[in-house]
Amino acid sequence: MGLIVRVFDIVSPNDFDLSIGLSPYGPFTKLDGPGPDNSWPNSTDRDYRTEPIYIGDNEPEVINGVPPSSEVIFYDLEFDTEFWLKMEDKVNVIDVCGDNQTPRYIVENIYIHDSKTFECYDKINFSVSYECVLPPTPTPAPTSTPAPTSTPVTTPTPTPTTTEVIVTGDTANCEDGIDMVFIIDRTGSMGGVINNLKNSISTYVAKVQEVTNNNYRFGLVSVWGDSNTPMFTLRLALSHQNETALDAALDTFGPSGGGNYPEPTDNALSAVLNNTIPYGPFLNNTNKIIVMITDATPSGGDDQFVIGVDDVQAAALATQALNQNIRIFAINTGGGVNVPATVSVMQNYASSTFGQYAESPNGNASTAITDALDDLCDED
Repeated sequence: MGLIVRVFDIVSPNDFDLSIGLSPYGPFTKLDGPGPDNSWPNSTDRDYRTEPIYIGDNEPEVINGVPPSSEVIFYDLEFDTEFWLKMEDKVNVIDVCGDNQTPRYIVENIYIHDSKTFECYDKINFSVSYECVLPPTPTPAPTSTPAPTSTPVTTPTPTPTTTEVIVTGDTANCEDGIDMVFIIDRTGSMGGVINNLKNSISTYVAKVQEVTNNNYRFGLVSVWGDSNTPMFTLRLALSHQNETALDAALDTFGPSGGGNYPEPTDNALSAVLNNTIPYGPFLNNTNKIIVMITDATPSGGDDQFVIGVDDVQAAALATQALNQNIRIFAINTGGGVNVPATVSVMQNYASSTFGQYAESPNGNASTAITDALDDLCDED
């Protein structure tokens, strides 16, 4: 008999699908809803603020705002296995501004342990921050007072237009601004790179300030993992002109662990692309850049790199990034420049997204970043 897992007290404003899988980008098994047609009630049928959707065998009534005990139970799950739960909104789409009709969804992971003789709970908070921002409507220029015998002419109100930055080539207008999220491998072999990023921060920050005319935001995710605990940590969320916070965030970690294994940099990339960590999100009206810095192949969270599996998943993430108009600066450091698989994955990240690929065997990531910005922002 496998482990029994309860998922309870789920609340949503809309009809949704709930499913479970073994990978954040692999197949999911749909869990049927409580209605006769296996669906959850829609917000058009209820006021979810006073009658939230709580999962239960028969969608029990909420009395005076207090829900009864309710749950979904998964049977016969494997012990010591990482599972992923996916909630997919059946009403809203990801991006009504950019006309992306993909259903909005949230993916979160749980790690299933053998509870032995004690109870074990893993609490997951699902949340979505979404705002559609359009440029303000320009104020029409004032018109002169007409002569008494003339008929006034009405100036039409201009129609707002979206200002989304679309990735279509190797160069960009960087004065539109840059949102830059660093994904940094922080394992033991990356010590020189991490120190370079800390000690030379003024160099690449100055380049960002120069090419964007001071319109920029930084974010930072560090990556470290072993076969039992795939891990990436959000160190800094995007905010305007936050280089001081970036400097402080780089001081919150150092090189540790790894053991010359593949690392879950692809898991971190997936989390950023799918907004499952609160890093931002990216603004549509700016240049969106992920700076991936590592000397290892991606692991998918299991300390292994399997040709035909992990390279395919990495390629799919690169395609997803391009579809979201996100470029990847892939900086291959240290011994990674001598590993064909690492070179191939990192080059594909860059080429598939009209990004930049750089090799830095001596760990000088700062120079690689400034050179990449020079190439990207040169529209001559």
